[in-house]
Amino acid sequence: MIYETDKLTFEKFCRWSGLPVPGPESVFFEQPDQVRVVRDLSTVEELELVLALSRYALHLFDVPENLTKDRIAPLMEAHGKQLRSAFIVKHGYRPEDSTTPYIPVTIDGPQDHDAYYTKEYP
Repeated sequence: MIYETDKLTFEKFCRWSGLPVPGPESVFFEQPDQVRVVRDLSTVEELELVLALSRYALHLFDVPENLTKDRIAPLMEAHGKQLRSAFIVKHGYRPEDSTTPYIPVTIDGPQDHDAYYTKEYP
């Protein structure tokens, strides 16, 4: 779900910024390719936060007034802070303080925590 959302957001970013849009058959890699991003999501609530931030980014790329990259970054940061504050008010703890074991999520989908972290990467 996160992979598909990130891929959609990147495609919309490419259209917005005038970069070539990857084809539908292409595999999406985090940009730049050599950077491997793993999201540690331990609760459904955290997943909702990530998806809400992606939804906001998609919205920003569609606004009628043309926002610049310099304008989008602070808007994303402010929205992320609002989402975090709302999470704390609603759940009574910070997202990173969740007691549920973390589930690493990669482009291949959710991974077993212990097996994933015992792997060695170059």
